[in-house]
Amino acid sequence: MPIFSRSVLSQAAVIAFGFGATGLLVGCGGAADATVAKGDGGVALDASTVVPTDDGSAPAVDGSPAPGVDAGPLPDAGPPAPRNSSCTPSSAQTGTLVNTSHGRLDGTLVYVLPVDGAYSCNGDSSHVHLQVEVSGLVYDVAVDIGSSGDDVGMYEETLAIPGGTWAEGWHGADSLAYPSLGLKSTSFPTTTPADIASQVESLLTSTSKISIFCTGYTPGDNGCHDVHYEDGTGKDGAIVLDPTAATSPILFFRFQGQSF
Repeated sequence: MPIFSRSVLSQAAVIAFGFGATGLLVGCGGAADATVAKGDGGVALDASTVVPTDDGSAPAVDGSPAPGVDAGPLPDAGPPAPRNSSCTPSSAQTGTLVNTSHGRLDGTLVYVLPVDGAYSCNGDSSHVHLQVEVSGLVYDVAVDIGSSGDDVGMYEETLAIPGGTWAEGWHGADSLAYPSLGLKSTSFPTTTPADIASQVESLLTSTSKISIFCTGYTPGDNGCHDVHYEDGTGKDGAIVLDPTAATSPILFFRFQGQSF
């Protein structure tokens, strides 16, 4: 199931629609989506879609051009962002910046722990855990990818960063409400947890600086969760992939039973 978007994808997002990158930290075992490209109208094209080439000839069913047609160079998605060689155990996550119930965490993404990753690093069966370094300390961010019977939908749009300029730290006064951004639940088609996990990991491949709207585990604790729609009143969650730019691709999430 592809991500639907009203905007131009970032270079990092292009990787997600090809699902061919080999350097991804994918550990959920889910099958890759067949999506290979997007049409100008924002509708995802799967591998069985036949799109005429520039000279009017039809490409092969797998999306490759017809014989004799030059497909041109593939887009450069950029190199993978630096990551720590291993995850930071929960026992070593001693930061206390996340001291309000909801806010925005600005830091550097240093590790992506896949579903069922190391228990010592807070791994579990229903979240992709992001380890974000802020002022030299690592904070845990649990991104819910759903579970059987309660699938998650993901939507991407490029926007000015809610809350203002990226600044390393925890911003407890920053709020986020999906309705105020004009988002509609009908734009979030749900898919399996394995698909969501794979897409999240792919989209984060080239992400270094990151901003995450989330809810703290407990005031004064070392991380946050609920990186998804809550109730539209300012405590919704999201992931900003390129927060130092004027506009950035932002990932929004909802559970299948949530409507707005």
